[in-house]
Amino acid sequence: MKEFEEYLNEVFLNEASLGRFWQHYKEHKPMAFVSADRNENTKQQNARNFSTLKRHVRLAGFGYNRIKGGYVEEGGKKVDAENSLLIIGNSAEDEKRVCDLAIGLGKMFDQSSIMFVDTNGDAQWISTREDSDVGPIGTIKKLGKFRTNNINDFYSKLGNKTFKFDMLVEEAPYRPDIRERHLREWFQQNLDKHGADTCQLWEEQSSTVSVDHIDQKIEMMEQTLLEASLGRFWQHYKEHKPMAFVSADRNERTKKENAAAYKDLKKWVQQSNFGYNRVKGGYVEEGGRTVDNENSVLIIGKGPEDEHRLYNFAVSLGKHFQQSSILFISSDGDAKWVATRDDCWFGRTGETQKLGKFKTSNINDFYSKLGNKTFKFDELKEEVPYYPDNRERQLQVWFLRDMDRYGSDFCERWANRPK
Repeated sequence: MKEFEEYLNEVFLNEASLGRFWQHYKEHKPMAFVSADRNENTKQQNARNFSTLKRHVRLAGFGYNRIKGGYVEEGGKKVDAENSLLIIGNSAEDEKRVCDLAIGLGKMFDQSSIMFVDTNGDAQWISTREDSDVGPIGTIKKLGKFRTNNINDFYSKLGNKTFKFDMLVEEAPYRPDIRERHLREWFQQNLDKHGADTCQLWEEQSSTVSVDHIDQKIEMMEQTLLEASLGRFWQHYKEHKPMAFVSADRNERTKKENAAAYKDLKKWVQQSNFGYNRVKGGYVEEGGRTVDNENSVLIIGKGPEDEHRLYNFAVSLGKHFQQSSILFISSDGDAKWVATRDDCWFGRTGETQKLGKFKTSNINDFYSKLGNKTFKFDELKEEVPYYPDNRERQLQVWFLRDMDRYGSDFCERWANRPK
């Protein structure tokens, strides 16, 4: 009776822990189970291989869960084996990419096979070694619709001993920095081009290509992405719309305080009735790591007639959020820094430094000056449109009236108005 209860508990645990899996399954996402372990490897070698396995999945841009379970030794003792992943595609369109990546990883880590679950929910073993029980590399053994016992069967075959699945563990979300995002794009291009051979080719390239060459390649991609991501900006620029870059960050504030300041900045811009995009980028720390900084906006006027109003509003925001300056682009396309603090590095509040016709490098230069360290612009991100309710619309009428009345002193006046 006790054994039967333990069996029921195990079945219940397996099904409950697979909740995330079934959600992906219902959404027709392709998935693959891949291990990095080899019986003849040391524990340290298997751990290193597992780190490489995760790195390749992140480069491909897919999600993953860690498999928790173990092999049952003689005497019933279970030895943990957690160096394998469930790789999850982002949508049905990723089916070929996930399959190619999984086969490539299986080959690279000398696995006999991988288990793939297609968008129809059908499970299959795919051979990744010539001496696999499944058959030569690429041979497929169809298993029908996926069932939870497929997991135990698959890992038992891999390890040549009984495997007991325990649960899926979600790893902490991975947030790549700017350099890693470009590497990811490069990897994905290779995955589309080379399919299942990508992983091996990538490792070979990494060991033979110099860091300088990789950085040059990334720099070229970075420039291409920069120009592409500024597509909306150039459209506004050609339409002679005035624009301004304004930040809410202060170096001495905590991350939480700067996030709250950005939220406040957005509210001001929404009330102004101007359009805006969020500026995505980051500051480059020692060692080349990039720390994301997204607490600033590009504010966009509706046309040349908004130039005076937008200029005053942007300067007023810079003063309100204690920024040293704002970057303003006139309807003629001329860029300039405008000081919004008396201790600004190029002059007192209201003084300007002309930059000539706007260039994309102006963005990096501006934020680098603000943060006193190198800034790398990544992209402009459109925010969800703001739709004020009746009360907010009435408030907006007063807000716009006072904007025209108080000019660059507006934010201070509005913030201190009688409530």
